[in-house]
Amino acid sequence: MTKGERISELRNRRGLGLTELAERVGSTKQNIYKYETGTVTNIPSDMIERIAEALNTTPAYLMGWEPERRVTDADRLL
Repeated sequence: MTKGERISELRNRRGLGLTELAERVGSTKQNIYKYETGTVTNIPSDMIERIAEALNTTPAYLMGWEPERRVTDADRLL
């Protein structure tokens, strides 16, 4: 699964539209769509972090480095 596929899957599971996710991360729905479809594969690391936070997951999961887990308040304190 690609980064874009993971973003799309989580966004849909969380019931978010492209516009809503884009607003949460300070981007545009066009950029989110490009990330999800693989048109843009080199997503900036700060954007990966913002998307992960908005989707309640980790940047490592979006990158494919670890299995999915939700971020808890305890994780944010580290």
